[in-house]
Amino acid sequence: MLLLSTTVSRSFIREDLAIFRGIGETRFLCAFGPLAIPRIYYHASRSSLAVSWFASVYALPLVLGAASVGAPSVIIVGGADAAAMPEIGYGLWLNPRKGRIVRSALRRATKVLAVNQRLLDSLRELSGLPLENASVVPTGYDPDFWSPGEDEGGPNGGGRDVLCVASCDAHRRGLVKGIDLYLEAAARLPELRFTLVGADPSALRSSRFVPPPNVEAIGELPREELRRYYRSTRLYCQPSRHEGLPNALCEALLCGTPAVATDVGGTPSVLGNTGVLIPPANVDALVEGIRDGLRLPDDEGTRGRRHVAHTFPLEHRRHTLTRMVNEELRIEN
Repeated sequence: MLLLSTTVSRSFIREDLAIFRGIGETRFLCAFGPLAIPRIYYHASRSSLAVSWFASVYALPLVLGAASVGAPSVIIVGGADAAAMPEIGYGLWLNPRKGRIVRSALRRATKVLAVNQRLLDSLRELSGLPLENASVVPTGYDPDFWSPGEDEGGPNGGGRDVLCVASCDAHRRGLVKGIDLYLEAAARLPELRFTLVGADPSALRSSRFVPPPNVEAIGELPREELRRYYRSTRLYCQPSRHEGLPNALCEALLCGTPAVATDVGGTPSVLGNTGVLIPPANVDALVEGIRDGLRLPDDEGTRGRRHVAHTFPLEHRRHTLTRMVNEELRIEN
């Protein structure tokens, strides 16, 4: 029995769950809060391999539970678990107590996987650990599903000039994703039509963000509908202040939509030599980046798709995780 434990259920985590279930029987545990700690320990102590998505405080009971029965443990690092941004109060390592707990988990884990090298470098610096058991394994994306579509009416078919996909369930989350910058840039470009997917108007208001009139804000969408939005937008915008490996950016590029994005986390590796890369937390640069992005040549979307499909294929992550599990469990291929 494999265990995959996390505090949130995101699309990239569900992709990994499908991979693990393709390898063998897998229990999925999505839990947080004080009562989650004994549950995680209990299930980890009854697993042949235990995986924690994110180096959170909940990784320690998972690692200890697996170790109690001699089972290997893996911690996957993907975002806030390798961040310390006091200017917006973001990052696990701003809390010394949590830092000590996570440091203990990282020290005891069999393996640590990070979705990009920048994240791993940051984790080493923040934890003060050499993390010799760590390696980089990017998340992967299906180019057959995330693909351009003629049926969508082309890049202008949806009447959207600029699209950003970012969940916003709190003010701090919105700052991390740069929603404030996105809305300010939209206000400075009233002649353009902006769309924000992941937060409807009520969610924005509750998170203290006020969209200008040229922004359409809608809640989270199912994959098929989200793909339609990617396909029918002229330019994708990723204005984040911090990222691991930005999933929405990868999806948009695979759908043939060129992008403007901030130079954080794994974003430069996703863009490659395509699109427009700008400094983070700079609304002037964002406004100019959007203007430049809308002037990109017609083949820019094709180049971006080709780069992501080659660099971050889902099959590579499936192969790497499968090999890791087989090696840890000493399964003969």
